[in-house]
Amino acid sequence: MPLAFSSPEWGNEKGLAAATALRLAGISSYHCVHAPMLASPAVSKYLTEECLKIFGSAMVIDVDPKSLAMRMASDLAKRRANLS
Repeated sequence: MPLAFSSPEWGNEKGLAAATALRLAGISSYHCVHAPMLASPAVSKYLTEECLKIFGSAMVIDVDPKSLAMRMASDLAKRRANLS
């Protein structure tokens, strides 16, 4: 069953750990606010691009909530299509 995780704001560094743990389960996370760790280009690329190749899930950040919701719906539809 395709799942997604959405977090409107970063509460603290534990939120980053939870979002990262979701990668291992193949669940993408969707955020409207950039995470504090994104100041590191290497970490940012790993979480937003490389995890997608490795685990099939990524951290998706879009500051426009409507655009982010559309991306989440689109990603879930693609994953559902791959189930059949």
